[in-house]
Amino acid sequence: KDYSGLKFKNITPTDIDGFIEIQNKVFIFLELKTGDTDLPWGQELALVRLRDAIKQPALLIIATHQHPVNEDIDAANCIVVKYKYGEKWHNANPGEIVKNLIDRFLIMNNLADYT
Repeated sequence: KDYSGLKFKNITPTDIDGFIEIQNKVFIFLELKTGDTDLPWGQELALVRLRDAIKQPALLIIATHQHPVNEDIDAANCIVVKYKYGEKWHNANPGEIVKNLIDRFLIMNNLADYT
């Protein structure tokens, strides 16, 4: 994708790797990065502001994987680096995968039948 024609001062579009919405009760955003690739500050700011603007419970997950860019990525098994729930960022438990974190979030929000 070439977003160069969509530049507004120093702002260009960002993407969201995954988005889940369940019955207007919870919202989950996923951003997956390869290896030790850092999340660009502008992208993090945009994702945090989007998550914070939602009135329902919302979870923002930053996770990592080791797949080459030309291979499919099993997002459920990506390793969570950090996540934002409520007003602050949380470090993930060592080795925690995306699916397990989402399941905990759904159970916590009385949506266990979606796990």
